[in-house]
Amino acid sequence: AGCSSGTERAAPGGRFDVGPILVRGPSKLHHTFRVINTTGRPVCIRKVEASCNCASAKLSSRQLAKGEAAELVLTTKLAAAYA
Repeated sequence: AGCSSGTERAAPGGRFDVGPILVRGPSKLHHTFRVINTTGRPVCIRKVEASCNCASAKLSSRQLAKGEAAELVLTTKLAAAYA
């Protein structure tokens, strides 16, 4: 089944702070979040977006049955801290 036309929005579920990161050249940071549908009904995630151009987010599944989980992989480009 596809996504319904509902407009309900989910609230942000938390933060992930890696603290200061010093790198010796361009690099990337990857972190995987587990997204769990705790609503008691099927949900469809229509859009996942990063807050800046230095990050990308990829979701393993956009449709989740009740109790089902998906992986959200965040990739962030890190700027060089040393010249």
